[in-house]
Order: sequence, then C-alpha cells, then structure tokens
Amino acid sequence: MAERIRTAIVGCGAWGRNLLRVARAHPRLEVTAVADPNPSIATSDVPRFDSLAAVPDPLDAVLIATPGPTHAVVAIDAIDRGAHVFVEKPMATCVVDASRVVAAAARAGRVGMVGHLLRHHPAARAMSAQVASGALGRPLSFHSERCSPPGGREPDGDVLWSLAPHDVSLLIALDGSDVVAAMCEPIASDACTLGFTMASGLVARMVVSRTSAAKRRRVKITCERGVVVFDDCLPVRKVEVRSGEARSWPEYDASIEPLRAELDAFVRAVDGGERPLTSLQEGLDVVALIERARSVAAQESARSMPPLEARR
Repeated sequence: MAERIRTAIVGCGAWGRNLLRVARAHPRLEVTAVADPNPSIATSDVPRFDSLAAVPDPLDAVLIATPGPTHAVVAIDAIDRGAHVFVEKPMATCVVDASRVVAAAARAGRVGMVGHLLRHHPAARAMSAQVASGALGRPLSFHSERCSPPGGREPDGDVLWSLAPHDVSLLIALDGSDVVAAMCEPIASDACTLGFTMASGLVARMVVSRTSAAKRRRVKITCERGVVVFDDCLPVRKVEVRSGEARSWPEYDASIEPLRAELDAFVRAVDGGERPLTSLQEGLDVVALIERARSVAAQESARSMPPLEARR
C-alpha cells in the first residue's frame, strides 16, 4: 500500500472544517496539523498551530482554506517548503498573484490544484457530458444563478471572488475559446451580473448574490437543439435535458460527495497518475476572467462619474 500523504490544513473556518472532515476520512491523507490562529479550533488527535510557518516538517501536502486574498501567499509558502498544494477558490484575487503561484509550482516541480468544486460534482459533470456529446448541437448560451440569502455562511471577500469562480470554471471547461467581450454590472454591494462573449459566439451571463430572497444554484446551457439545466437545489434529478417536447433526466452517482471526489483527484495527481482536472493554470484562467470583468466595470464607473467641479 502506498504511503499516506502527510498533510496540513491551513484555515479552519466554515469551509476549512468541511475540508478537515473529508481529509481525515481519506485513506491516503494523514492530517498531521491544522494551522489557524483561532484557539477554539481543536481536534482530539490533530495538533493546531497558529500559522503554516509553525507547522513542523515533514510535510507532503498543504490544503489551503484561508480567506481568498491570502491564498496565493500561503500557497507559495507551502510550495517553497516542498509541499504539493490544494488551494480553495479563488486561487488568488489578482492575475499577478495567481501567476506567481503557477510559476512557483513549476519551478519546484510540485502539484497544484484549485478547489473548483463543481468540476467534480457528479451532477455538474453529467450536465457537461450532455453538452459535450454533441447530441444537442453547439452550445449558444450559458446562464447561471448563484444566490444566497443574507446571514448564511460567513462571506469570504466580495461577492465576485466568493461565488463567481464556480461558474466561471464551468464556462472555461465548456468553451475554451478566447473571450472577446466582458462586462460586470453591479446590482448592489453584495450582488452583480457577470457577462462574457466567447470567440465561438457563446454568450454567458452569471448572477451572483448574497442578498437573494431564496437560495439558487442553477446553470442553464442552451444549445442549437435543446437545453440542459443543472439545479443543485433540487434533492434529486438535478440535471434535466429538454429537446422539443422531449424531457429526460440523465443518471449520475448521487452518492459521490463532490469534496471527496476533489480530494481523490488531488491524491491521484500527487501520486503522479494524472494531471489535475482543476489545475493551477485553470485557476489562473478563472482569476483572469473575473479580473477582466471587474476592470470593465471600473472603467464604466469612472466614465459615469461627474466632473470634479460638479462634485464640489
């Protein structure tokens, strides 16, 4: 049997605790440390340290679930120690930092993977497989809603960096062509709409919100001869295919926990068996698209501001 991978988890907030739960149950991961400055984070058999720097060697891998703006710094520190890294989304909050992570992993020859969870979700994969089969023709549009009511799990940075990477990663997997136009329309401080037009002609719109009246987790892909809908708020039959009057519900293995599937993929990559489905390069691509949309919004906002004299 292969040796277990000595692993530290950095950041043990709401999502970090999920990561800790699944990692501790994984037969190939040996969680040897948790790094979090919160003294209330305690486990009976895993020592806690205030930071990654305080975690002693040896260390084979680091799973990072700190606040998004810190991901790049922690990832580079882990790579510099010789560890493979799993970085929760977003990989970074600017292209410069994301590029530094990619470069650091390449120099050190370490595996890097980003936590784009939906790419490992069995229902989302069933949706993608329906489109990739070509049975419905070429995809024409991508529309997603990722909305939560106020007061849910503690927010991690602004709404774009917290929620949008999920759907941007699905878009990149669906359509690898260049982006020819991007937009970002703020609706409120915690809600906005992202838009992309791809060189293939596909048009994407993504609504993200933390002020919604109800929770919505829905992706709709319209193709030439039908529509595929993935609704993660449904208890069963989360994927529906519509073509004319016909309706069908593709099968998928609902027993698979997406986070476990994600860590399985990370372990396979560390073992040298396969390239990560959600590689650091994909993480960089996602950051680049979100940053591009944000920059367009900033330029539009600057153009709409009145002259300085009018603001006095």
